[in-house]
This record gives sequence, structure tokens and C-alpha cells, in this order.
Amino acid sequence: MIKKRFIYALILLPTIILTGFNKPQEIIHNNKEAPWIVYGNSTNDNNKAPIVQKSHNGQVYYQFKCNNNLKKVFQKAINKWNKLNIIKFKPAKDNTDPNIHPIKLYGESNLSNHKVIASTFSSRTPVTKTKNGNNICYYHDTRVKLNHGFNKLKQTEKVDIAAHELGHCLGFNDDDSNQYIKSDIMNPTHHRNANSLSSHEQNALKRYYSL
Repeated sequence: MIKKRFIYALILLPTIILTGFNKPQEIIHNNKEAPWIVYGNSTNDNNKAPIVQKSHNGQVYYQFKCNNNLKKVFQKAINKWNKLNIIKFKPAKDNTDPNIHPIKLYGESNLSNHKVIASTFSSRTPVTKTKNGNNICYYHDTRVKLNHGFNKLKQTEKVDIAAHELGHCLGFNDDDSNQYIKSDIMNPTHHRNANSLSSHEQNALKRYYSL
């Protein structure tokens, strides 16, 4: 697969790039270092800092900013992650708690590059805190946006891409070379057959969300 790099202002997490709407196997990603490695200076994997959403007891909050059809897509993607029983995505309709920074799930967005089918990014500087001796980097104001070409995909492809973007919100990177992050849903070439999340995602969530 040909790998391309695209630079976008404020985009801090990987984006999905689709080169052919009728060929989901051609979804590719820019090659970036796993986000928790960026903030971990030690070669000891136990000391690397995962990037996670600020959560309470494994709860990750979100807000819909899209139409009802896309809400259904996101909800099916959310259910995939919730079924692992490690974290729970929960709606935050009228959020007034300053300690809760929900993921915002947007509908179609006219991104500058129309080959980008979906994007996950944060517009704020991450906040690093220490928990049990581990540095954990929390993203604030994380957003998932879907571009116009998203509606040209099959329903199952839409759900898998939405689940993939939620994986970025949880701290997963596209690169599955790390022994703890070998997950089909985060591998861009496997979207066409990643109908459910596996023990790889489950084990990775246990590892990083147990900090």
C-alpha cells in the first residue's frame, strides 16, 4: 500500500484516508508513532504513557453533533466497544461537570482534503497527570468528524470506520506493531472483515485502563 502523509492544523490523532470509495480494502493511514509512545521517554514499555480520554470508573462520555442516521452508525460502533466490558461509552447530553470532557461526534464535515473519509483530533493541548506512578495524557475536546464521502460507503463499512475512530479516542494508534496493540479494527486493511472487536482490543484496554 502506498502511504501518504497529510498535514492538518490542530489534528493530533490519526485520520482515515480512503482512496477508492468502492474499495474499502484500500483505506490507508498516515504512519505515525503510537500516541502513548510520543509522551513516554523510557524504552521500558511499562513506563510509556497511553493517551486516554478523561473518564470516571472506565466511563467515556460522548455527545452527538450529527443527524439521526449517523447517530445510529455511531451507536452501533459504540456498542462494539461497550461489549468488551472494559470501558463504557456513555452519553453526556447536558454536561456541566468540569471534570468530564466528552468526545464530540460530528456528521459530515467539509474537510480540506476530500480523500479523508473520517478524522479524529483534539483542538487542545493534552494534559498529563500521574496515576499510580504512570504518566497518563488526557485529551480534552476530542472530536470525530466524517467527511462527505462517508455516505458512499456500505452500512457495515460505516460502522467499522466509526468504531475505528472511537478506537483513536481511546488511545489506539493505526500502527499495530506493538505486541499489545494487534487489533483488527485499527488495521486499515481489515475494515471489510472486522465485524467485531477481538481479545486484542480487550487485552489492550485492560492494560492501559487499569492504570
